[in-house]
Amino acid sequence: MSKRLLPLMLTLVMLSASLWTGCSEVEDFLSNDGSTSTQGSMARFTIKGDYLYIVDTDHLMAFDIADSTNVTLRSMQDAGWGIETIFAKDSLLFLGSTDGMYIFGLTRPGKPTFISNYTHVTSYDPVVVRGRYAFVTLRSGWSGNTWGLLNELQVIDITNIKNPVQAATYTMSAPRGLAITDSLLFVCDDNELLVMRATDPLNMTIKHRFILDGIPYDVIAKNGLLTLSFSNGLAQYAYSNDT
Repeated sequence: MSKRLLPLMLTLVMLSASLWTGCSEVEDFLSNDGSTSTQGSMARFTIKGDYLYIVDTDHLMAFDIADSTNVTLRSMQDAGWGIETIFAKDSLLFLGSTDGMYIFGLTRPGKPTFISNYTHVTSYDPVVVRGRYAFVTLRSGWSGNTWGLLNELQVIDITNIKNPVQAATYTMSAPRGLAITDSLLFVCDDNELLVMRATDPLNMTIKHRFILDGIPYDVIAKNGLLTLSFSNGLAQYAYSNDT
């Protein structure tokens, strides 16, 4: 990758962060304090510690951002096919693609190591993770160069990180982004926001269905504040675990 493209790419990342979290929170969003950046499930980039990870349709790139005046591309590797999203959790990266989920380890942060993948039928596939489970939404329609067939939420057991297996499935209408807290799962589904009780991921129930004025694209849940993104802007709502 040309070094001349790095400033432009990082500027775009900063712009995306400011649009998603609010300008006052960009510094926190991009902080290098060893924690994962706050992000949506549809993001193509994430920050973990001193590294920025970016995906395109086929590659995973790792940038060292410890020195903001000398951002360095440490590695660029083939990551699969139809990669669309990336989500960081603990020492792992979860990549959502049109044909499944790819898992990479961060033992060497500058060069993530492929661990395993979970394959499903062709569909759009954002992913979030909590504990021993990954949650992915599959949506029918055109995705990349293929046509998706299913509209559902899948719960994947990642207890054995080298062999993820499907543990539960929930029928949806047209799901997109999602967010997970200690006890709730929020899902953007067609023109609705679903609030699901997620204390038992294998037996989740829909607690509330909110019909929205528009199609929600993605959602972030943080510190009692829910942020929804739409094609024409953002909306914020307060929530609690008793919502």
